Amino acid sequence: MYNLIRKERRHGNVYVLKAEDVVRVHLQQGLYYHIILLITIEGWCFLMSYELFRTDVLYNMTNRLPDEMIGNAIEAVDQAATRYDFNRKEVALSVVGELPQALKDYMVAKATRGLSKGTLDNYLRTLKCFFYATRKPVDQIETNDIRQFLNNYQRIRNVTDRYMESIRIQIHSFFGWCMNEGIITRNPTVNVDAYKYYEKQREPMEQIELEQMRMCCKTLREKAIVDFLYSTGCRVSELCNLKKTDVNLETRDVRIRCGKGRKDRITYMNAESVMSLKAYLASRTDDCDALFVPSHRPFHHMQKKSIEYIISKIYKRTNIITKVTPHILRHTFATTAIHNGCPVPHVQQMLGHAKLQTTMIYAKIVDDDVKLSHERCVI
Repeated sequence: MYNLIRKERRHGNVYVLKAEDVVRVHLQQGLYYHIILLITIEGWCFLMSYELFRTDVLYNMTNRLPDEMIGNAIEAVDQAATRYDFNRKEVALSVVGELPQALKDYMVAKATRGLSKGTLDNYLRTLKCFFYATRKPVDQIETNDIRQFLNNYQRIRNVTDRYMESIRIQIHSFFGWCMNEGIITRNPTVNVDAYKYYEKQREPMEQIELEQMRMCCKTLREKAIVDFLYSTGCRVSELCNLKKTDVNLETRDVRIRCGKGRKDRITYMNAESVMSLKAYLASRTDDCDALFVPSHRPFHHMQKKSIEYIISKIYKRTNIITKVTPHILRHTFATTAIHNGCPVPHVQQMLGHAKLQTTMIYAKIVDDDVKLSHERCVI
């Protein structure tokens, strides 16, 4: 099921790990693992990440090992895996019957709805993991298959109920689509209960904390990023895609192109953001059209993780207790705007929310303002 290429290729040997021989366990004076490797000269078709291989191995272990032994087992697999490159064989998809076509058609349908690449990747990753684990055609999946997968997934990865609810929703969406398309006659997700979780309310930053973030910036780029995220309320993924031509420093307009849902919109910078962005752009010597670029060559649009890392570095220099992320700066923008009297529909437009109720989440945080208004007006 997997092709493994040993990194120390002394004689150019290629090894194959068969699915039925993933792990053999011997419980004699401890825990030992013997992975069967067979020499072959067969080729491989498309790249397989180790993470998916690891999930597959863990899933097989859950039915064969006690919980307390799984941790030791995966440590042994992780250690051995450092010497191999992983590729999944093409035949692995053929064993699940019509799944490849159903999954392909579903992803095309989701793409036509204007979902972002990140969202589409999440759906594809979850559904591939589900079908690799269950190894059944889509029309033979039972409700208990889904429950077992969700239970094992959470136990192995030790993730929250909130995270698991997103996994459940993705699986539910796929089978709901299959039902509507006539691919299946019964939806196995109908009786799978939703996860209940406490959704902790995100707290916006205080103005003094925002000033701390600004003061702890060490470079012009860092300060420009902090000011831009706060003053525009844009998502970090949107900031990564911006070009210099999308920003008008005279009118303070920022055109967000292909935001969430592939919708364009206009948002605005405040005076401080304009000044810090001008200083940053003036300091650059490259000819890249991206608004923000890495500090080293090659110059190109920055990645989401790079922006998140920069904000994390600045946060660690402060004495702010609550963790600061790019989304917290967006959150602070919305709350501050509503607190200062900006109409909620205007905030909705600048944030790029499709539904007003999403923007109202930020309005709930300023309920104290309602109390003050009541005390002032109802005498």
